[in-house]
Amino acid sequence: MKKKMLLGLAVVMSVGMLASGCGKGANKTSNATAGATGTSVAKIYDYSDYVTLGDYSKLEVTNQDVSVTDKEVEEKIQSNLEAQATYKEIKDRAVKDGDTINLDYKGVMDGEAFDGGTAKGASLTIGSNQFIDGFEDGLIGVNPGETVDLDLKFPDPYDNNPDYAGKAVTFTVTVNYIQGDKIIPELNDKEVEKLSSTSKTVEEYKKEIREQLEKEKKDSIKSDQQDEMVDQVVNLCTVNSYPDGEVDAYVKRLKDYYESYASMYGMSYSDFVKQAMQTTEEQLEKDMKEESEKAVAKKMILYTIASKEGWMLSGDELSKACDDFVTKIGASSIDDVESVYGEGVVEETVIESKAIEELMKTVTYVDKRSDGTVWNSDSSSESDSISEE
Repeated sequence: MKKKMLLGLAVVMSVGMLASGCGKGANKTSNATAGATGTSVAKIYDYSDYVTLGDYSKLEVTNQDVSVTDKEVEEKIQSNLEAQATYKEIKDRAVKDGDTINLDYKGVMDGEAFDGGTAKGASLTIGSNQFIDGFEDGLIGVNPGETVDLDLKFPDPYDNNPDYAGKAVTFTVTVNYIQGDKIIPELNDKEVEKLSSTSKTVEEYKKEIREQLEKEKKDSIKSDQQDEMVDQVVNLCTVNSYPDGEVDAYVKRLKDYYESYASMYGMSYSDFVKQAMQTTEEQLEKDMKEESEKAVAKKMILYTIASKEGWMLSGDELSKACDDFVTKIGASSIDDVESVYGEGVVEETVIESKAIEELMKTVTYVDKRSDGTVWNSDSSSESDSISEE
């Protein structure tokens, strides 16, 4: 997994650090909050001692084509139709290697059902090796409607769940049907009523899809151009140092987020890193440190620019902006957002977003940047954030 993808799950948290909730006045520092190692990290608004601003008065962002082609509209409609597809159910022959089947199964180990061992209406391709040895081969020759017992044993070692390694298990399996040809519905007025809550005819639906794609493309380009602008600003400025504990606090936030995901999937943190993220804990620590340094650098630079230009929000204005942000993203409260993404993330998202919004008013849109560089989002030093879009 590439590093950008590897960290993508958690970078939404990287806009905020250990700031306390919204609605409190913005001073140089305020009450301390717990840092990554249990020490105190002061909530900072003035980062002027930590960064040296460059000349950001001549920012350029690249024009991008926002038009939507007929081909794109047709491809989107076809994708939507395929999402409604059904399959012919074959029930007049036995299962053979390569078939995709629909099945119900229940696994029993030590006389009891176990987590992950039971499913109804599951889809399985025979020969895909999704299940333990003997499971798929044991279904070859079984006719739809028949139920069989498969006496098997988990491999040893068994990385997916070491507790199951080497244990005997019996799966009771019913083959419901063999999946036949895919049946994709035709686009007509009747199908449109299933696909759309507003369109009634094919022509209306095509117009709806075009408008949807145009909005998605404009939103994507807007986000891309903001990232391009911030990337320039960060590269024009210099980070002199980082406040004590702030990068570590970001790293802790990212790790806490990953640990919560591991817990949600019933996995240890170590197994989650290895299996789901396809990396090592050592490499992940390095990646999180690098991304955290970028996120803190961006935050310090945007805060410093906001203070210099008179864009810094505080007091009631900041409190209202935080409430408006939470409403816009469809959350019920600031606490609910921060319980997922980390303490202070709403306030810091709002402050950074304000700085980005104002900076975007100053940019020049060009077909080619005067410095000759071509911006690439994959190599950007910009960190993602919770989006208001």
